[in-house]
Amino acid sequence: MSRFLRPSGPRDLREFWHAIWKGFQRVETELGDGVPEGGYPEPPDPAPSPPDGQQRGAHSHYLDNLINVNIAAPGAPAGTRRLLSGQVLTFKDDLNYWENATVACEVIPTGLVDGGELNIGPGANDIEVLAGVGVIMDSYTDPDGPPQAKGVSWGQINQAITQVPAAGNLAYFTIIPVTPETDGPVAGTVLGELREYDTVPPDQVQRRDEIPLGLAVFNGDVWGEISSPTVINNAAHTLEDYLNSVAGPSFIIEGGEVTEAPAHAINQSSGTVWEQNRNWHVNKKDPHREAFLARTPLQFRYTNRDFSDVGVLGSTVDVTQWDDGGTVSPIGGGSQQATVQRVYIDPRDNVWILWGQNVYPSYAEAVSKIGADTADTEVPGLLARASILLCYIVSRRNQTDWGVESTIVIPEGGSGGGGSPFTPTTFSGALTTGYVPDPLTESERTLIDDGTWQNRGHFKTYVAGSTYYPQDVVYDGQWLMVANTETLDNPFPQTVGDPTYALPDAPLFQDFENISVVGSGHLYTFNTSGYYRGLRVWVPETGPDITYRITAVRNPNSANPSYSTLTNPILDADGWTTLSVDTVLLLEGEELLVYIEALNSGGSVSPGGTPADWIRETSSNTAQPLAGNWNTNVQESILRISEVDADGNPEINLLGVIPGSTFEFVSTTDPTVSVTYTAISAETYDPLNGSYEWIVSVTSTGAGGTPQPTDRTVGTIIVPVSATTKFVGIPGYWNPTTLPTWATITSSLQYDGVDQPVVGDEAYGIDVAFQELTKSDDWDIYGLPSGGGGGGGGGGGTSSNSSLLAAIQELTVRVEALENGS
Repeated sequence: MSRFLRPSGPRDLREFWHAIWKGFQRVETELGDGVPEGGYPEPPDPAPSPPDGQQRGAHSHYLDNLINVNIAAPGAPAGTRRLLSGQVLTFKDDLNYWENATVACEVIPTGLVDGGELNIGPGANDIEVLAGVGVIMDSYTDPDGPPQAKGVSWGQINQAITQVPAAGNLAYFTIIPVTPETDGPVAGTVLGELREYDTVPPDQVQRRDEIPLGLAVFNGDVWGEISSPTVINNAAHTLEDYLNSVAGPSFIIEGGEVTEAPAHAINQSSGTVWEQNRNWHVNKKDPHREAFLARTPLQFRYTNRDFSDVGVLGSTVDVTQWDDGGTVSPIGGGSQQATVQRVYIDPRDNVWILWGQNVYPSYAEAVSKIGADTADTEVPGLLARASILLCYIVSRRNQTDWGVESTIVIPEGGSGGGGSPFTPTTFSGALTTGYVPDPLTESERTLIDDGTWQNRGHFKTYVAGSTYYPQDVVYDGQWLMVANTETLDNPFPQTVGDPTYALPDAPLFQDFENISVVGSGHLYTFNTSGYYRGLRVWVPETGPDITYRITAVRNPNSANPSYSTLTNPILDADGWTTLSVDTVLLLEGEELLVYIEALNSGGSVSPGGTPADWIRETSSNTAQPLAGNWNTNVQESILRISEVDADGNPEINLLGVIPGSTFEFVSTTDPTVSVTYTAISAETYDPLNGSYEWIVSVTSTGAGGTPQPTDRTVGTIIVPVSATTKFVGIPGYWNPTTLPTWATITSSLQYDGVDQPVVGDEAYGIDVAFQELTKSDDWDIYGLPSGGGGGGGGGGGTSSNSSLLAAIQELTVRVEALENGS
């Protein structure tokens, strides 16, 4: 038999508990009231009768309020035990008294209930704590009993920060009860006061006995506070968010890509940072995530290893100096000397660049030894313990802008994108067939997976005719090569002959026509590695109403295709026109899609309802725009527009916005801020989201820059009206006798962006030149070259307004792509 045990005479209803826990009352009572002789309780009706001589055994009673119950009875232990909602009293027949049968547990952690937000003020070196209330839970003084909760409250606190205001210094803050204890401003609580911990945060014991509020960081100029309290009613969800969403203490979990910007600056895109309770004072249901805006460019300060030399706030990377044992000094030696700098963002969003602390004889060696450099670098406490590593900057000392030997390198699993990531290969000479050890031991010649060398002597200067051993590495200014056996062979890839085109100089083209935007071209899948060195096109007609656009897509079927376009080049009719392109290294297995779009147009139209206003959203590689908005992917190669404009007008029909159409977005507040895109594909409509999507290229930007997220813009869409458009082709051309040795070729044809049912062996009026490479099997490519190779008399020129493929020369090991034919 069980019944609810209810207080027979409530007294001292504590306003504190009632105020901070809705429906969570604290009532004190004693079972003495209404307890008959023998110690049996007699609760008021409608509870059932207490046990009697005919009702033996344990009788459980559920407590529905937070109360103190004196369970003392004849023969029972003396004292008062607090019973919490959900706990149980059991009547002990043999001993004739009630006992708390609930397993002791820490129901809530020590932490903040309300208020307690940190601010700087009123002075520049003062900390302010808003009035608040918290609880200190004690499950340890009496482990056999239920945990004891001590309410702590305080009014607004303003006091001086005792930590020295020097760059990189931290101060942590907690609330503790005053000694001796006195009543706090909230009834039923004791008064709390502020405690400061300098440099080292409170330990595990202190975090149980005190209420953590957050910390402050000094950035060299001012203090900045971070309110990141322990909160009593967030313990379970904090653990869940931590395990399921982040699995780490502090991360950029969305966006935040770091990219190279002109004039040796760096940009960071908008994103979201995760840190425990960082956003609690703003949104208690989403306490750990905080959004941050894009910063273009990033403003940062340089610092040495102990913050004793902090630079001024700026945005230009300086690769001419290094941290020489704690002293910032110019880098000496030749122009090839290089360092590894580290870029961090601290909890208050200050960005720091840590000077390189080691100098390397070349850029290539600096890149390959990032792992070893980390072990040899002293990182100050603020950056090591509380900050996020955004990227490395690896550069020769004489570089004044980003380039082949001055790049951003993103750490493995890092927070940003862009730059030139470098991932060394995993290699062990002992596993190589025919491996013969040289006088150095195998352990000395082991290449660690993270790119560090246990013996720095393995970076060697190449001397023709010399003997090289497994894992010897040589560099010729373009190629970084690693030996896989003992060898005398030349390590560096060599070009073979002159660049060759796939089509003949005088092809037997036929003329075809269609009333549409006609796209025709070829997909090349390369059978060997080599250089893309030339491009030529053949068109049947030219004129003022005829426009052509040439597009090249590197690896179009990959997750990250690279697009480049050339609009309206000057072309000759009925003959090849050779265009200037950048030389690009293409590895065996890579793909290159090139096609020419032709349009004979006598006019243009705009979809009904346009021009119209849309608001720009933050770029995203996945998210569709909300109603009234437009966005792009991060690479700005995909444009998405909601069918509803910013004024909520009826849906705008954007079907039929064909390739060749243009989209211009101009800020409603500054007409110099604009961006124009040209459609490369036909539209794709998402009926669930009510939005349209195109593959595009950026045509132009305004003198005042491009619209930023949340900017309201006027969108104008111009759709060309097609007339009869001519193009050239040869049906059934590609076969084993006409295909080049270096690639397989598949053709494609589109009308207004829609694929046509062609066989795929047609030849169209666009052609590329390719120059093959050969190399010794004794050597593997350890890093890709910085630019095109020479030889053969076929070097491609470079023109900023006629490049079809930007030279994306990544210093990234691509061993997987070479294994089948290198």
